[in-house]
Amino acid sequence: GDAPRWLCVGRNEAGNEALKSLAGARDLLFETVDHPGPTALGRVFPGAPWDDAAVRSAAAFAASFSGKAVRHWTTTGRGIAVRIFSASGGICVLSVNQVRREAGWKEYAWTTAKEEIRAEARARAIEF
Repeated sequence: GDAPRWLCVGRNEAGNEALKSLAGARDLLFETVDHPGPTALGRVFPGAPWDDAAVRSAAAFAASFSGKAVRHWTTTGRGIAVRIFSASGGICVLSVNQVRREAGWKEYAWTTAKEEIRAEARARAIEF
């Protein structure tokens, strides 16, 4: 659908830890289970829950940044286990059977993203 969805993928261990610390109670975190790779943070906006298709798509996208997981998938044809969890403690593991840089996920320049984050913070401040 057209629900607003935001996914941020860590670039290194410090980035992964920062994303975990920034996760809100409703946000989703994605990590490959058997291969080193990034942590991805999926922001869940009010009134826009992630459906199964969005969760699976984000898991496949996050897995695509793990070189070892991609090699495993291409050489064995077996799915990649991705752990999906939240700061509130819910955990599940799903197997993604395709790894791709999803066309539906866009990469923003940091300056653009920063302005969107600031605009959202200003809008939230006005609501209270």
